Amino acid sequence: GMSLGSYIRHRRLARSHDDLLFGSEPVAVVARRWGFASPAYFSRVFSKLTGLSPQAIEAAHRFAGEKDLDAVVCRWLERA
Repeated sequence: GMSLGSYIRHRRLARSHDDLLFGSEPVAVVARRWGFASPAYFSRVFSKLTGLSPQAIEAAHRFAGEKDLDAVVCRWLERA
């Protein structure tokens, strides 16, 4: 099973993923919102869990078409 700490971290990262994909705030703001004091630490943990950097998710939101966003979401769901 998963420890309580791992579960909480996973849920915070899932919520931050949604904020990056569907919101308009920069990575640093999203990281702080979900309890990560350091955007660099947030980026490392996020990348390790999802296989994608927060900046890649943010870029997908800003520049990709709906078809590409669907691919990013599907990739995230497969890894979660």
